[in-house]
Amino acid sequence: MSIDCDKEANHTVKFVYLLRLFCTYSFFIAILLSILACKANQHSDPPKLLVGTASSLEYLLEDLVADFESENDVEVILVIGSSGSLAQQISAGAPLDVFVSANRSMSSRIKKSALLNNEIHTFAYGKLALVSNLNFKAGTTWETAIADKRIEYISIPNPELAPYGTKALEVLRGVVNYNELAKRIVFSSNVASSLEFVKSGNAQAGFISLSQFYSELTNDLSIWEIKKCTQAELEQTILINNLSSYPALAQSFVDYVMSDASSKIIESFGYTKETNKSKELDNCGQN
Repeated sequence: MSIDCDKEANHTVKFVYLLRLFCTYSFFIAILLSILACKANQHSDPPKLLVGTASSLEYLLEDLVADFESENDVEVILVIGSSGSLAQQISAGAPLDVFVSANRSMSSRIKKSALLNNEIHTFAYGKLALVSNLNFKAGTTWETAIADKRIEYISIPNPELAPYGTKALEVLRGVVNYNELAKRIVFSSNVASSLEFVKSGNAQAGFISLSQFYSELTNDLSIWEIKKCTQAELEQTILINNLSSYPALAQSFVDYVMSDASSKIIESFGYTKETNKSKELDNCGQN
């Protein structure tokens, strides 16, 4: 068996040349693919974080979301409803990443579900308020106003779904003439519709969250902040759905809401932070 060294050498040279050519082109192709991938990522839509929030918190959350989005590559979509209806939707498997409720008990109720067993965070305390489209003398207390014979209907958010409705009934039951007032009560689906009843004239008075007075054009309405030790039970809470598609982003949003960076926005809507809880309770009973 003979071997032609010249032919073998020639074949070797050709092989080395082709190998180098292949490596060169592969290198440039890899660079090109990397550039295209980077450009594709630059033009891809940011992840969408679904946040279910109580209607009483809608305007506050809009401002918090705008601030959060300005610092993060994410689009936060708010799903608005009563705390109870949102809790029911989440328990039924609604793909919400974060749940923001107007009280702790609603969050605790669904926390027992396998879908929501993460920690419940209290980020603020809400306040109950009474509004009326009637005029009253300066210094009139809300107890006197609510008993006014001109008030035919009193709107209250559905207490089975809305925490502010539950607190409104609790406060009203402490009024001497509750049995008479009960005949005038009409229930709305949430605090937003309770306020709308009053603004439209379908009710002459209604219970809402104080934050709504800071959020909407209500200058033509009379308003009273209800101070009967109700703040401690109107905890505004936030927690993450275990089935969140973006758990890291959801955690970042919760961290932001709980941070000092959000305090100024939260307090501008009439809420108090947890650190002011004892101060609020000291004022109970003062109307």
